[in-house]
Amino acid sequence: MSGAGAKPPDSAEPGTVWSVSIVVPPERVGLFEDALAALEGAVSSREIEEGRDWRVTLYLECPADAAAIDALLAAAAATSNIAPPRAEIGTIARTDWVAYVEERSPPLEADRFYIYGSHVRTPPPAHRVPIRIDAGMAFGSGSHETTRACLVAISRITDPGFVRCALDMGTGSGILAIAIAKRWAAARVIACDNDPVAVAVASENAIANAVGDRIETVVGDGYRTARVMAAAPYDVIAANILAGPLIEMAPAMAAMLAPGGVAILSGLLDDQADAVAAAHTAAGLAHADTIALGRWVVLELRRDRRT
Repeated sequence: MSGAGAKPPDSAEPGTVWSVSIVVPPERVGLFEDALAALEGAVSSREIEEGRDWRVTLYLECPADAAAIDALLAAAAATSNIAPPRAEIGTIARTDWVAYVEERSPPLEADRFYIYGSHVRTPPPAHRVPIRIDAGMAFGSGSHETTRACLVAISRITDPGFVRCALDMGTGSGILAIAIAKRWAAARVIACDNDPVAVAVASENAIANAVGDRIETVVGDGYRTARVMAAAPYDVIAANILAGPLIEMAPAMAAMLAPGGVAILSGLLDDQADAVAAAHTAAGLAHADTIALGRWVVLELRRDRRT
């Protein structure tokens, strides 16, 4: 079914979960995740073929509104001057839903961290830092390469007393804020997102992971957010967003990083990394490291301790 005039199935059994699925290139995943998330369902993304297309799927508790889907996809596509992707609308019986989610959400390890959903009954490995995140209405279950690479970058900061104040910009599910809070027991973290649903999810996840007292969730407009400005400077800033916004916000982010501070930036492909790094070195930071998982890249940048 096409993005223009997509039609849902004619009927469905009571208790049905509705799905809306599109296939997009990797550089458009974030764009269309955000578009579909506006319908207040659960969004998941999976790579179909390495380095090529991804499938973005929205799951809804109520029947899919084909007209609303068409409008959202068309509007998102127009911002990048591309054709709207084809939308396939289907249903999944609720009796199969739990098994469906669990099958697609196995626990995973990312360096020091062990990411698992509430459906996992086996105890976390003793040598890993456990983070419980259920796939849901905000980006960041740990399955995406950008999130995993950010967790690796957080793991590689070895100074046990380094982080006192941190910022997770574009927090989504809150997974990076939780990782920072668990990695440094004295750290206080601001978790900011412009999506109120994501902020609510991040707050719930912080509480579920027993770090809710050290993570302050904030709805705001990037680095202009009053609470974000008031809590600066930050020892660590994590921003798993997209290349364009990272470049645009580079001067503001650099200004909020403490002397000796570390910025962990992701949501970008390998052919976007040089432009993102250049924007931040122009803002006074040094490019310290690059972590790549497939075509996705995380940049680690540092501010000189003398500045």
